Amino acid sequence: RKYSGVKKTRLALTTDKLMLANTWLLEHGGLPVVDTVAISCCMIMGVFFMLRISELVAPSTTKHSPILHATLGDVKFLPSMEDPQFVEFTVRNSKQDYFRQGCVLKVAANGTSICPVAAVLKLVKSRPHARPDEPLFVLANGKYLDRARLQKEMRRSLEAVGFKGSDY
Repeated sequence: RKYSGVKKTRLALTTDKLMLANTWLLEHGGLPVVDTVAISCCMIMGVFFMLRISELVAPSTTKHSPILHATLGDVKFLPSMEDPQFVEFTVRNSKQDYFRQGCVLKVAANGTSICPVAAVLKLVKSRPHARPDEPLFVLANGKYLDRARLQKEMRRSLEAVGFKGSDY
């Protein structure tokens, strides 16, 4: 693929910016609760698991392959869902995983407002009747969270707290 334009360097979404943006999203985002929980959890997982956006969200709002894309079954709480101290996430499709064997990542609870264990637990509990092969992030309208929607809401949240959203 040939790219003739100037490549824009994106800034990293760090935990301090994430905390501000996430707080604004939860308190002032104006989205349905289901959407807020999904978008918040996706941003938190992206930062703490150090994931690419394509490793988390569906390729479009209507297409999802449980073989390639993140599902509810890809998250596991340790030692248990009743007393979670860690969350494990199986990355199904990574740019660096040439043989598509998957990779299991584990993150500990940190007790902050952007705790990845608490965020994933809240997401899972918000969908009690969902099957393990369903997409990890489903919005209130039944569509899947995709790159465009996540970027739009993340940038909107960052703008609201004083950062230039297009830099992220």
